[in-house]
Amino acid sequence: IGGGTRGAGGNITICGGTVTATGGSDAAGIGGGDLGSSGTVGIYGGKVTATGGSYGAGIGSGDEATDNGEITIHGGEVNATGGSDGAGIGGGNEAKSAVVTINGGTVKAKCGKSNGSGIGGGDESGGGEVRINGGYVEATGGNGGAGIGGGDGGNGYSGNIDITGGTVIAQGGNEAAGIGGGNEGPEANNGTISITGGDVTANGGKKYGAGIGGGDVQKGGDIYIGGNATVKAKGGREGAGIGGGDEREGGNITCEGDAKVDATGGYKAAGIGAGDTANGGNIKIEGNADVTATGGHYLLPAEQLEFYE
Repeated sequence: IGGGTRGAGGNITICGGTVTATGGSDAAGIGGGDLGSSGTVGIYGGKVTATGGSYGAGIGSGDEATDNGEITIHGGEVNATGGSDGAGIGGGNEAKSAVVTINGGTVKAKCGKSNGSGIGGGDESGGGEVRINGGYVEATGGNGGAGIGGGDGGNGYSGNIDITGGTVIAQGGNEAAGIGGGNEGPEANNGTISITGGDVTANGGKKYGAGIGGGDVQKGGDIYIGGNATVKAKGGREGAGIGGGDEREGGNITCEGDAKVDATGGYKAAGIGAGDTANGGNIKIEGNADVTATGGHYLLPAEQLEFYE
């Protein structure tokens, strides 16, 4: 549903019914064709299942799109699966991600194969703008892609992620953050992550990614947790619970307001702060924040180490 080759998605509105959309070669299930942006997509109700073609997003842009679009989900039941290297919702392979806003409904988004995020960037792409204000959201990254944020590779920065409400469960792919950067994204620009409401659970991939923050060899960026948010974050092996991925510092991390935060670092990493072999960064805790931070162990039994291989 949407654009042909080199075409944007146009204006797509779904208010009800049962919709099943599968993209052709390099195109999104709903949104842009090959080289096309998502256009403007609004989902208000119904049961929507969208699957991207090779290199396209489930809902969003096609392969190598150079313009972003806008995707807003107000309600309904949405299941979105990216194609090879495409995000579930957001960008296709090496494409600009759409601006994604979720206000309600039940949303489950995942990369179909590898390298794309659940919500955000496809392979070699940043997360763009992701805003979650309500609803129930599950986001699962492919190998190297964040649950919410950047895809795999050199441009896989987190983008700007703003969560104000709802229930959010984000699982990063191997070497990527649950919420934040993909594998080996750029250090200088990992974007901003703000969580001021809702119930958020974020787990880094099997190894090297933070629960919230950086993917492998990527700094944590700017992370703010406040308001009445409840956050539980766990890093993969050598990734912080909140902060830096493996071998990188935590970035700028603030916990304040009435937030409740439980952060657990992976093997040899901080609960809040740095990944393995790095400095903590700038960490500030104030107000009535209730914070529990648990660092990862330096030595683990052999059966637990096998989990990370």
